[in-house]
Amino acid sequence: MPQLFGMAGKLPGFSPGVAISAVATLAYAGILAGPPLIGPLATLTSLPIALAALAGAMLLVAFGAGIAKQQQ
Repeated sequence: MPQLFGMAGKLPGFSPGVAISAVATLAYAGILAGPPLIGPLATLTSLPIALAALAGAMLLVAFGAGIAKQQQ
């Protein structure tokens, strides 16, 4: 999180306060929305598949962070 806040504070075209608050809002949204989405997915498929989907989403975030770091 500290690295995300640091990168957000340096985004061109955005004030640091707006960018950091957007990152914090998305982080809290993920914390609140994750469990209610994993539960129904596990009910429809299975818990290992639901957790694998979560792992895949985390890989997408890591990939996106690498792309964002290269563009700085």
